[in-house]
Amino acid sequence: MTEETKPVEEEVIAAGEECGCGDDCSCDDDCGCGGEDAGAQMPELKVEDLLMWTLGEYARMAWMNLGIQTNPATGETTADFPQARLAIDCINALVPVLEGKLEAHVLRDLKNMLSSLQMNYAQRYNAEAK
Repeated sequence: MTEETKPVEEEVIAAGEECGCGDDCSCDDDCGCGGEDAGAQMPELKVEDLLMWTLGEYARMAWMNLGIQTNPATGETTADFPQARLAIDCINALVPVLEGKLEAHVLRDLKNMLSSLQMNYAQRYNAEAK
């Protein structure tokens, strides 16, 4: 991620709680003000940030479905090669979109991660097929 990329934390407003925008607020919370001020409360999120998060999720799913990482939901480590392949293919499709939009070292790290996933997929898939 670029240095300007920071995790986004959303404020969640409970039902019936005022949004804090004030009397002239127009957000779409239960305060009934309508929604226009909601964007003013959100930090700016760039598409690159969202894509980096998405790539991280695809990578996490690929490692789990290769049987390399434990699935935190089940506590099990199992391989699901079609799911791993889909996640890897999604990463492969998105990395070129980010060329020229990320710092060189970040793009290099993404490409290295992709190569590592592809190598692990090939090794584990071929070992399973034997």
